[in-house]
Amino acid sequence: MQSPDIQENLVRLFQDNRVVFWQDPDAEYQESVDALTPENVRLINLSLEPKLKVKVDLELGDASEKFLIYEPCHKPEPENDWLLNIRLYAAPFAADHSTQLLQQLGLDSMTLRDHISLRKKYFASKARLQALQKRVNPSDDAVMLDRKMMAILAKCETNDLASLVITIFQELAGEGSLDAESKTLEEFAKFGLQQSFWQQVEAGFGYLAEQPSLKNLLLGMLVTDFCYSIGSVPAAMQGLRLPVSAESNVVVCLGRWRDSTSHSPAYDKLSAQATGVLKIQDQLTEITTEKLLDNRSFMVVEQLIGSRLRDRLLSEADTLDEEAFCSLVKARQSSYWASTVLADNEDVARSAFGQVYRALEVSARFMGLTTSNPVSFTSAAEAVDLYREQFFKIDQYYRQICEACAAINERGWDVLKPLLAEVEARYSQRYLVPLALNWGKLLENNTGLSLLNHWQVDGLIPQQAFFKSKIKPVLDKPGDRRIFVVISDAFRYEAAEELTRHLNGSNRISADLNALLGVLPSYTKLGMAALLPHQSISYKDKRVMVDGLPSASIEDRSKLLERIRGTAIKAESFMAMRKDEGREFVRPWQVIYIYHNKVDAIGDSASTESGTFDAVRDSIDELAAICNKIINSLNGSQVFVTADHGFLYQESAPADINNHGRTEAADLIEKKKRYVIGRNLPANDTAYLGKVSETSGADTDLDFWIPKGVGRFHFIGGARFVHGGAMPQEIIIPLINVRQLKGKQAEGAVSRTTGVTVMGQNFRISTLRYRFQLVQTEAVSERVKPLTVKVGLYDVSSGMDPVSNIEMLTFSSTSTSLDDKLQEVWLTLDNRAYDTQRNYALVIQNAETGIEEARVSVTINLAFSMDF
Repeated sequence: MQSPDIQENLVRLFQDNRVVFWQDPDAEYQESVDALTPENVRLINLSLEPKLKVKVDLELGDASEKFLIYEPCHKPEPENDWLLNIRLYAAPFAADHSTQLLQQLGLDSMTLRDHISLRKKYFASKARLQALQKRVNPSDDAVMLDRKMMAILAKCETNDLASLVITIFQELAGEGSLDAESKTLEEFAKFGLQQSFWQQVEAGFGYLAEQPSLKNLLLGMLVTDFCYSIGSVPAAMQGLRLPVSAESNVVVCLGRWRDSTSHSPAYDKLSAQATGVLKIQDQLTEITTEKLLDNRSFMVVEQLIGSRLRDRLLSEADTLDEEAFCSLVKARQSSYWASTVLADNEDVARSAFGQVYRALEVSARFMGLTTSNPVSFTSAAEAVDLYREQFFKIDQYYRQICEACAAINERGWDVLKPLLAEVEARYSQRYLVPLALNWGKLLENNTGLSLLNHWQVDGLIPQQAFFKSKIKPVLDKPGDRRIFVVISDAFRYEAAEELTRHLNGSNRISADLNALLGVLPSYTKLGMAALLPHQSISYKDKRVMVDGLPSASIEDRSKLLERIRGTAIKAESFMAMRKDEGREFVRPWQVIYIYHNKVDAIGDSASTESGTFDAVRDSIDELAAICNKIINSLNGSQVFVTADHGFLYQESAPADINNHGRTEAADLIEKKKRYVIGRNLPANDTAYLGKVSETSGADTDLDFWIPKGVGRFHFIGGARFVHGGAMPQEIIIPLINVRQLKGKQAEGAVSRTTGVTVMGQNFRISTLRYRFQLVQTEAVSERVKPLTVKVGLYDVSSGMDPVSNIEMLTFSSTSTSLDDKLQEVWLTLDNRAYDTQRNYALVIQNAETGIEEARVSVTINLAFSMDF
């Protein structure tokens, strides 16, 4: 060792010690020791001074004086050592390389000299030595020293065995194969650490093999994790399962691996490869679904659970315990393989699993509403009330199920096809057909009280009275007022209900959903005209005229609106404006009509009608964005969102439907799938006959036919998406009143997530597996959002070192009942020594933001039997 290094180490030692004992058995530094002695330190050379004098000088001399005792010979046996007591409290020093390394690392135990000597290659690099210096604690033993050296070679950020193993497994995933060679293990071998690695793996995870391999280690850990979760060991897995004494360490290690957003893709890849090697599918047939619910080991288990839940739903459709089933499905939505916190990758389509469980939950709700024929009413007012309270949910659930199934089908998964077939049959046979029959009785033109002769429903404002009833009264009030009217083509009531909930979840916004009675026939030109300010509506050829002026184009509507200081604009043009441009645009106007067209544009074409429900989803998002822009950027205080008409849509194209209305005996103006308009139309056994003047207030002598039920006159333009008829889905027009909240109202209208708390106190954990009960603090509502959390036990004293697996839970209950808001979580402790004096805690973190939601101190005092 170079003299400057020796002097530097001596100076460092004297910073914390009064006496330093330098043993130099070969007397290598006999001649240079004087020069190497630090300033203000007295050198005592034991070859020159009597030991008794040295003992007296040190013990009776100046207590502030510092001494370097140099011993240029082998130390005597303890019974012959006059300076034994001094040797025991003095700081040891040696100039051999191993000892110097030990001292540079700040290690207390001189017994590590030989161990360090065996690692000479590792310490040949100054960079590796410096990296180790940053990690070493004075009390580290040989095992921990080796592990920290391995962690540096593996580029592992922490020093625990689980993190080291995970980091090395990551390397296999990076190579894309369980059989890949590990460059890190080659590094271990190069520096004499490979044997130590496998010894530590055996001590921590119980894996022992004559020819150990990373592949077999991982297979054993996966099998052990699987068996632990199901509480049994399939016969075919007996030979791979690791010892029971190590299984908690295995569970915690794999749980931490899955919990990591950066490392979980590697777990997904290797787990998928292990599934084939282990033939996991063959082991699952005899295991009950309930036993599999806690398993996270293999994606194929999640696939099986999804299939079994689908089968249960189909087999128990009319007797299903809806709440219990939905609770189970919601729990799956926060499971590892369906997590919304972790991203999709080439091995796992988590979003697809999420769609499967969303479809199952919504289907259970749908089944609950269609267990029997729910359609029964005696008046139009009762029918409309029932639709707005209950029936719309059937349409909404049907759409949401179809959305989820479409997303799954894009993945090539067939899991939901049997479910969709059942939903389709129920939607048609238990809902649409009976609804059409009962509603049709009110439409029939065989009495003076028929709805077609008196097109009005108690409680509903006619669509053509919208402006006079809703807009004009506001404009007539004193002051400069501005109203925005957003009209979305073919945006039906059930979608508007979802939009209303969405808006009510926005800050400083309140939305109320009402309805208008749509005009008949329920088609765009007539519906759009009805919503404009007008004194009269009439027809000129095929054109619908408002106060004698055309009304079809944006330009036409702008001219009509100018009469009341209004204007019209397309939604895409409106949304393209910057904030300052938007404010400049609206400044001159009292009324701004914004026209949005997504659903009708997609649905009314045979080539795109299959995207109808995607268009509805896009419309909900786009209309919400329009409303938020109006209120938050343009200072708009009042917005009405409505539509010209609704629609009917079914995923499966209808069978051959009667080709009504193909007649040349009448003077036809328009002929579409769901309506025919003409003059002097005769009675038709398969269609309802009505007068446009009665059902729209238009000044015209035109008649119309509407096919009975859900029938079509023809399929030109597509067979699945239709409108123009008189079904409730077509003529119950949504009207959302969106308002900006101010003052105290705005303060209370802020969206937030629900909270969570832990039931109980004074937790004392004495077993490796422990149950906690967590309670959702607020019911989920429009403004209170669900909360997904990560739950685990941590060593708080060491800076949040996890000591258990990490579980994910979602709290989304809408119930006020404590039982419904309660969830259990089982945590498995790492099998290690726990100090009862250290601080441990149950920590609950927001899975999306990482913010702590709750922390509860716990005491961990494992029974001594855990060691055996």
